[in-house]
Amino acid sequence: MSEKWICPACKGENAGTAKFCLTCGAPRFENTMELSAKEEPEEPLSFSELKERREPHGALRSVSYSFYANGMMINSHEESEVTLKRLDNKEAELFLRKESGITGGSRDRYRVPLQVLSEIEAIAAQENLPAWSKLRYKPDPRFMPTDYSSSSHLSLTYDNIDPKNPREEYFSIDLQAVPQEGSRVISDMLDRMRTAAEGLEPEMHEDVQPMKIGGIGGFMGMKEALEYQQKKSSGAEPGSEKKLVLDDKGLWVCPECGEHNAGKFCAGCGSRRPEL
Repeated sequence: MSEKWICPACKGENAGTAKFCLTCGAPRFENTMELSAKEEPEEPLSFSELKERREPHGALRSVSYSFYANGMMINSHEESEVTLKRLDNKEAELFLRKESGITGGSRDRYRVPLQVLSEIEAIAAQENLPAWSKLRYKPDPRFMPTDYSSSSHLSLTYDNIDPKNPREEYFSIDLQAVPQEGSRVISDMLDRMRTAAEGLEPEMHEDVQPMKIGGIGGFMGMKEALEYQQKKSSGAEPGSEKKLVLDDKGLWVCPECGEHNAGKFCAGCGSRRPEL
């Protein structure tokens, strides 16, 4: 037995002793492609090449965006999620979550027309998003911060192309590996999903309480927490003085989390773009 084998479903590499794929959970078959230790890994495809590469799948079942940040410089802790999934032939469920260690946040669930998911599916097909799951982010160690970390992913779940097989097809995209051209596509998708909830009453709403100041790590986190408490006690609405700031590429900088964005909403924390 060779030391590695390639999963026929997701093309992921696995140890020779594994009976199931560590990436997607597909079982190993006798005719699975074997790799010897001396074989070189396949050269990664460029972004333009990936847009031409087709990954077989059925209809889109759900799409989910997640962002996580933790560190001294940006509120100590930020999380957000946007998930849209099919319920039936007419409706889809939209879940929006935004949480901050300092300001708290909210979790809301809506019923929206299935047409919203159909529009996202059309964009995914046009841009060939499933193939983007092959992108790999390689950080430059010279510019890696030691006091801040973040991650953002877009996950696509499809029905299997074979209706007799109920197993879903799952693709996860590391958005840090996506170039600026692709980032604008993702921003437009997130804008479309978030605006679908505008004017609707949520089926479920939950307020997330902020962390206590003593529980927020980092000097900068303590500083911002105190500023927030001062604004709150004085009657001022925290964030009411936010201004629109653009970077040298024309992207706006989120005043909440520092993310650089192209759409109407921040890809990092979900905040709306400030007005001019």
